[in-house]
Amino acid sequence: MYPVTDLYKSKIKENNRIFEANIQIQHSKGVLFLTDKDLVLGTLKFSEGTQTGEEFKMGGTVASDISFTILNKPEYKDVDFMGARILGTISLLLREGADAHFLQPSQPSKMLNNNDLWEDVPIGKFNIDDVNKLRNTIEIKGID
Repeated sequence: MYPVTDLYKSKIKENNRIFEANIQIQHSKGVLFLTDKDLVLGTLKFSEGTQTGEEFKMGGTVASDISFTILNKPEYKDVDFMGARILGTISLLLREGADAHFLQPSQPSKMLNNNDLWEDVPIGKFNIDDVNKLRNTIEIKGID
């Protein structure tokens, strides 16, 4: 279990929450920083467990895994994803920064650097063991 603040514990119970994914892929030519804007909508999947099946068995270990799909960009052409390392973090928006009302109060516009307050929770370190490069997307799977 990862320690979080009391504000996080309160906010996570609310029905309307905003999350953000942050993923680093450490590969042979450097580090690739991805956010949920880089991921294909709905493809981020993270699973972990304590047992391999329905029954409790002593001495077993279960690996966590992560999978997601990113848009295939020209700058990824020379990146060898296979065997690279993934560091994943999920952030929860705890408090939104101030809105700026440039037109009128009924039409707020977000200011840049609006001091939103996020809390990060690491989800793990994974080794990429499956990559499927398609024309427009790259499917990536990793295990811990």
